[in-house]
Amino acid sequence: MKKIVILICCIVLLPYIMQAQENRYKQITNPKLTNINKEAPRSTFTSYTSEEYAAKNNRTDGTFYLSLNGKWKFNYVENFADRPTNFAYPNTNVSNWADINVPGNWERQGFGTPIYVNIGYSFCSEGYKPYWEKPNPPFVPREWNPTGTYRRDFTLPNDWDGKEIFLSADGTRGAAFFYLNGTLVGMNKDAKTPARFNVTKLVKKGNNVIAVQIHRFSDGNYLEGQDFWRISGFERDVYLYAQPKLRIADFKVQSPLIEDYKTGLLSVKVKLSNTSQAKKNCFVSYQLRNQKGKSLLSSLKILSIDKDTKEVEVIFDRERINSPAPWTAETPNLYTLIISIKEPDGKIIESTSCQVGFRTVEIDNNQLLVNGQPVLIKGVNYHEHNEHTGHYVPESLLQKDFELWKKYNVNTIRTSHYPQQELFYELCDRYGIYVI
Repeated sequence: MKKIVILICCIVLLPYIMQAQENRYKQITNPKLTNINKEAPRSTFTSYTSEEYAAKNNRTDGTFYLSLNGKWKFNYVENFADRPTNFAYPNTNVSNWADINVPGNWERQGFGTPIYVNIGYSFCSEGYKPYWEKPNPPFVPREWNPTGTYRRDFTLPNDWDGKEIFLSADGTRGAAFFYLNGTLVGMNKDAKTPARFNVTKLVKKGNNVIAVQIHRFSDGNYLEGQDFWRISGFERDVYLYAQPKLRIADFKVQSPLIEDYKTGLLSVKVKLSNTSQAKKNCFVSYQLRNQKGKSLLSSLKILSIDKDTKEVEVIFDRERINSPAPWTAETPNLYTLIISIKEPDGKIIESTSCQVGFRTVEIDNNQLLVNGQPVLIKGVNYHEHNEHTGHYVPESLLQKDFELWKKYNVNTIRTSHYPQQELFYELCDRYGIYVI
């Protein structure tokens, strides 16, 4: 009798399972659907609880940050139709799944096969079967689409209550679907830029379950078909972070040299986001500090934000800085810009910072000029690649790359063929590297 009941349940559920498979295939082969629920791109910054923590900018002290790097449970299948479908629910037992390191491509950890292709596509590469003889955009194989499913638990910190909470996966190769406590968070097909999701309404106090399913092939493969090893999975850090309800959403800083390259011109724009559902009176300020930490310039705006106002753009007046130390590859002089939101009594709501270099880049009569001086490019092409972890390059190894480049008088990096991790650009500022 029990077998009969199970058989009947399978027959009843089969059409729903087949429909779910078809819906997922349509999602990963729809070029108009590049993501689901992803936050808009923004500049690189970390939220801090004080201006002094922001000035240090070490991404740990004074932050609301929870790394999800490390061991995850992992299920791997070669066939799209064989992938698990109920994995995201907390009560689903995945104890018999394998362990895998995140970040790190799964082909470098014993699952599936790395594929090297120059100008073609992974699923049209002879020798890797079953393969297509010719591409058929935007479609990808159904019968052969390796899929990796990840899961792990985490505990939400107690002091995150009342904040906006975000999940960030800074690089996922493949069409990645994210789940939290059994609910779909969102999807991302872009391999080399951060995918950030607002998960405030999905997280809960105590234990939480995050799950991610990544399909190796999607219509995104047609746009990311460059000359390098084709491997899959998490390629950069994955973490949670929290910000206040009234928070810095983005900012833009411009710092050219003018007047014979002897005067700096600083322009600052700050975008605020307000999800507090309350009227807010606050100050928005910035402060420019030199290499010794001395304040050179500051500005402040007083705001009164209505409870129904979700976004505010603050534009500061442009300011001149006399005789700043210029930034070049030979002299990478940097200043620290600290941006803050404060209560009327001066208490910090949120603070962040970035490095600022004063420089002007021009092309005059076919000659590249930096601060009015001709520049000879001595460059290399750079791929993110590590023999052990694939496309995941940890900070320690990236730091060694920069040290080696400077020893060999390299002054320019071509980011072939994709955006690098955010730390890369900060190190370019610090070491003195032009970016193409």
